[in-house]
Amino acid sequence: MYRFFQNTMHMSSDVSALLTDIVTLEKKIPTGCPTSQIIAYYAYHAMFEDIHTLATQRYGCIFTLYVDDMTFSSNSSFNPSQLSNDIDKILRRYGHKPKYSKVKYFPRSSHKLITGVVVSNNHKLLVANNQRKKIYDGAMKQLDLKLQGDSLRKELQTLKGRIQAAKNVNSKIFPEINRLVDNSIADLVNNYDIHNNWNRSVWKQDYR
Repeated sequence: MYRFFQNTMHMSSDVSALLTDIVTLEKKIPTGCPTSQIIAYYAYHAMFEDIHTLATQRYGCIFTLYVDDMTFSSNSSFNPSQLSNDIDKILRRYGHKPKYSKVKYFPRSSHKLITGVVVSNNHKLLVANNQRKKIYDGAMKQLDLKLQGDSLRKELQTLKGRIQAAKNVNSKIFPEINRLVDNSIADLVNNYDIHNNWNRSVWKQDYR
């Protein structure tokens, strides 16, 4: 990060050190921080450009990137093992190495799981089965009358987030469960207790 601010952004050493301290936590880019994704990309922009050049010019692949998840696709056959080896060399040149346990090859005829979304063999986007199960199980949990107050709020927030992620893939998915969650949120807001330590306006903003 420091080298990015100093060498790429041409900032002074003291400003580079200050900005590095701001966007990192314990010398790492924190997961979930609004700055992390864009900072991580630009800090290794040169590395990703090298990988892009390799993939497109030598292997005829399309290279797509989400944070640190790299995907290589092509309409024609290529040698995935050789591509992996060449990418390994680039990563090590920049002080990194791939997690081989996460490297997967999908043939043309198979469904492909990419960054949590399934791409079918006829190029349609599908919600992964494990995400469907989490949403279904979460909905069944809402029927448990033992959940109240803060516990119920947290469960509803989690479930609403998962439903929204699924709807980004398929806007018509889980209409009944979505209605159940919205009704539960409305009931919880209507029964709002001023002594609870969460803010009603946040719920209105997020869910209405």
